[in-house]
Amino acid sequence: MFTEIPLIDLRAFKTVLTDVDNAKIAEQILTKGQPVDPANTAWLESGGSHTYYEDVLPPRTPEIDVLERAIEEAVTNNFDRKYRITELWSIQTRPTQSIVAHNHRMNSHMNPLEYYSFAYYPLAPEGSADLVFHVGYCHTVETCISVPVEPGALIVFNSFVWHFTERQTSTEDRLNVSGNLAPVDPDQSPTANWEPYWRR
Repeated sequence: MFTEIPLIDLRAFKTVLTDVDNAKIAEQILTKGQPVDPANTAWLESGGSHTYYEDVLPPRTPEIDVLERAIEEAVTNNFDRKYRITELWSIQTRPTQSIVAHNHRMNSHMNPLEYYSFAYYPLAPEGSADLVFHVGYCHTVETCISVPVEPGALIVFNSFVWHFTERQTSTEDRLNVSGNLAPVDPDQSPTANWEPYWRR
């Protein structure tokens, strides 16, 4: 009789936010958002792996503030731990376009499993491109998992997970608001076991 020993447990989480004004958020981003200057990463706390040329910074408006609070509250409630948004940007995907594979891993994360990224969709017409996770482990096993999107969908996943989109086959644009989340009180304990290398 064998005992099962779990080695990997990696999940993404999806919900729908209902207390935000998606139409107003989309209109404000599309008319007042500012393109990210790839030469200036001061808006990021510690740099990151972003696609830059297609990123737009949402304007600071009451509706965007409501969205940020709703995302932080949803994540905090799901993980029973207080989280805050550290970066926020948006991407408009036009018909036939897609988003290149990337992740949001940062070397400053001592315990990477406690850091998350998210994608929120104020504008996702029927036929919008799925969000696709490319998951691999042990440099051998790989899989791609597609997650359909719809207006109001919030998808949360570990920041180190590679992700991209399929091609936007809809005749309308798709708009997502993306960002990174950090625990308010992060775990600072080292995770590596250096005991075999200690001098006796």
